[in-house]
Amino acid sequence: MRNVIWRSTGVVIAAALTAAALYLPATEPMRPGTEALISLETDVTCPLTEPVGDRNNTLNVAASEPGTVGLVVFAAGEELGNDVLEMGQPGVAQVDLSEIAQVGDAPTLISFPTGLGRGESMIVGETAISASGCVVPTNSAVSVGGASTDNGEDVILVLSNPYAVDSRLNVTVISENGTEANRDLESFVVPPRTTSTINLSGLFPGRLRIGAIITPEVGSVVAGLRWTGSRDFGESAASPLAEDQYFVIPATQRPGGTRLMLQTAESVDVPVRVDVMSNNGEVTTSEEIIPARSSIVVGLGPRETSMTVRVRAGAPIGADVRMFGGGAHALLPGTTASAGTWFVPGAGVGPQGSRGKVTIHAPGDRAATVDIGPIGGESVHQVEVPARGTRAARLPQGLRNDVAVTSNVPVIVTFSTERDSGLAADTALPIIEGGD
Repeated sequence: MRNVIWRSTGVVIAAALTAAALYLPATEPMRPGTEALISLETDVTCPLTEPVGDRNNTLNVAASEPGTVGLVVFAAGEELGNDVLEMGQPGVAQVDLSEIAQVGDAPTLISFPTGLGRGESMIVGETAISASGCVVPTNSAVSVGGASTDNGEDVILVLSNPYAVDSRLNVTVISENGTEANRDLESFVVPPRTTSTINLSGLFPGRLRIGAIITPEVGSVVAGLRWTGSRDFGESAASPLAEDQYFVIPATQRPGGTRLMLQTAESVDVPVRVDVMSNNGEVTTSEEIIPARSSIVVGLGPRETSMTVRVRAGAPIGADVRMFGGGAHALLPGTTASAGTWFVPGAGVGPQGSRGKVTIHAPGDRAATVDIGPIGGESVHQVEVPARGTRAARLPQGLRNDVAVTSNVPVIVTFSTERDSGLAADTALPIIEGGD
């Protein structure tokens, strides 16, 4: 058992219990160390963790209120290790997964006592870095994409089942060729407490773009995509299909391009409106059509300044952003949530040479006054974000893994980190809805 000492006070998350939850519910997974089932809203699964390997995996655990948080690393139907965090205040704890389990790729289940909680997995290699979220398992269709298999990249679809019963899924792989045929992916079974991987590079080489839509038939899973190139690697947890979603895209010091990949498993064409908003809120709109059971790519240009993209579709679709250039690449999932308070676990974590920052978008008609500081502590930096505009802020010196972003109006927050040949980005964790 670990007793975690916090720099925070207990005042920031007082409204969390009464705030509307921003996450999808699911069915109950196992409680750490037992066969019992527990409430879905308090459990998340991290599908892309790798406790032992040639890269360091840090898990940043964010809890909205004090209590006991359980961690379980599982694979092949077995619990491989567990730990308990005694969290005295709302905040973020940092865990080195190699201290819990001596195993390679294996997902991690996090159980929170009450309230809202999430996690973020940060993996650091010799020159590269990646970030991927921990999410609530769902029995709704989810999507992950943005990768390619045309230049020797290793693209792996990861399906994690934290439950004590089989999960049966339909896995629809989509590329520029449309829906890829493979009968082995129909009614695909993931055994209890097990992770199954599908090597998309081996099955579908030479694809300029590739992704997947995972539809549960029985049970639920958490899905993710791991994409390894010659110098960098990118990872992303799958997100639910949506008709309206946002991407807050950071500017980067490394030059490169940005692409939006949109995919659908619908049997009819899907119309899409893409609004690209500059950092000052100027909007450029394009109208697109996703062919039935296919995907398209929308080029977003260089990342010289931060921008926000809003995607509205005639039916729920999958959408992902790929950032690339200089040997680095990152996958960024979209979000349907805006909130007044966000936790940013892992944003300041990284080896020497990493540069962490947050990028903030105000989607409404009011400008936002945004405070950045330790969770529960005093603000150490303030940012003014114009209505429908986007602003970025480097994390102040001394802020590491326990960052809170608090706004007077609802905002959307992305964090990103760069180092050497590596680039990582992910949406932060919305905690409290609203603002003043």
